[in-house]
Amino acid sequence: MLNEKLRETEDFKVISKVMKEFERIEEKNRCLRVRFLDWLSYQLADWSVRVKKVSDRIDSPCIIKIGDKK
Repeated sequence: MLNEKLRETEDFKVISKVMKEFERIEEKNRCLRVRFLDWLSYQLADWSVRVKKVSDRIDSPCIIKIGDKK
């Protein structure tokens, strides 16, 4: 009886919904394709940061310029 009343409360419904979402996320994380794409995304983001740092360190004059001809 108490168990049934508890399941009918709004808090229980909210917590159940959150738990189902966590279970869905956990199930998705077991997928090899998802893990690969997460890894690839991390690698590309890391590479992007490193390339930007190299670009920022370039302080030599530019030999080849693009844009307006003056």
